[in-house]
Amino acid sequence: MIKIDILFFLIRRNGCKEKALIFLKEIIQNKMDIRSLSFIFNKFAEVYKKAHDERQFQHLDTHHHHHQQHHHDLLSNVKTSSSYNVVVQSDLHSKIFAPLSEDTVKSI
Repeated sequence: MIKIDILFFLIRRNGCKEKALIFLKEIIQNKMDIRSLSFIFNKFAEVYKKAHDERQFQHLDTHHHHHQQHHHDLLSNVKTSSSYNVVVQSDLHSKIFAPLSEDTVKSI
């Protein structure tokens, strides 16, 4: 549970989102149990939903289909009222899953 506390400590700090994602990648590489990983990803989803629901980007809702990637990029750089940095799918893909996949392929 200490690793989860460290991860969420980092994700709440300004300028530490990148460090938090690197830490999460290391957690996954070290084969953290599935329940803990599920908790982490559920929390990320909750924070994303909260940021969207807070209507921080209400002006983008009308152009959602045209600016979906832009919308995700903007959400990726904000905090919710509970002070969590928002982690979006593109963050997870580019910082964690793509590098992990490349590492796996290289080791084969």
